[in-house]
Amino acid sequence: MSSLARYVVRTVLGYTALVLLVLIAIIIVFSAMAPNTFASLSNARLIAQNASILAILGVGMTFVIITSGIDLSIGMLAGVQSPPTLVAADAQSLPLTDASLDVVMMMHMLYHVPDPARAVAEASRVFRRDGKLLVATNGRRHLAEMNDLWLPLLDRTGLRAPLEDSGLVNQRVYAGDARRLVRLHFQELSMKWLRSSVIVTDAAPVVRHAASTTAAHAVGEHREELIGELSDAITSQIRRDGQFTIMTEVAFLTATNA
Repeated sequence: MSSLARYVVRTVLGYTALVLLVLIAIIIVFSAMAPNTFASLSNARLIAQNASILAILGVGMTFVIITSGIDLSIGMLAGVQSPPTLVAADAQSLPLTDASLDVVMMMHMLYHVPDPARAVAEASRVFRRDGKLLVATNGRRHLAEMNDLWLPLLDRTGLRAPLEDSGLVNQRVYAGDARRLVRLHFQELSMKWLRSSVIVTDAAPVVRHAASTTAAHAVGEHREELIGELSDAITSQIRRDGQFTIMTEVAFLTATNA
């Protein structure tokens, strides 16, 4: 077990004991205040059921920590073969010392960060002078054919304007935006494009992807209706043309520390 993992385990166990004492105190207080409702078998069963989910997650987290990997997502780590020490942290405030990393990869994540500029600045801070940066983000034509069918559905239902991320592709940080942010802190910047096409003869995989996006979940109660209409539109094009073609456009930016 690494020194970082041992420190985390000791910290977690210490906080666990403190939390347990607080919970016991809360149970005693609420039982005294409402002995006929709170201190009942059905309520205890409900509390145990809710706590069991956290207990399962806690066991998984403890296993990851002990095996020298620290991450909030057990599923992500499950696919890592012979993982090094992994740390879950905020990209905008990395728990690392200055000039401590040789390589930073920011793969399709800048558009998920609340403050992308701060995340890039943090990457620069933890970089060594000879470090390498790799950033991947989408171009403006990425999955455009899907959006061309999806956005008119939102316009028709009046849902597009209120939604910040209404498209099926996150629009917050496109390739040009990422290049501008990287140039503020890095030098020897280069950008290469990876453009390709996905050709399908069945609407199902495209619809499943669309249904998993933030935009699809943001429409709330209209989700099933709109996803169904998107499926019908794609199926119609497949029947007409024999296939549905979708462009993928991804930019890869590489740079060194300034």
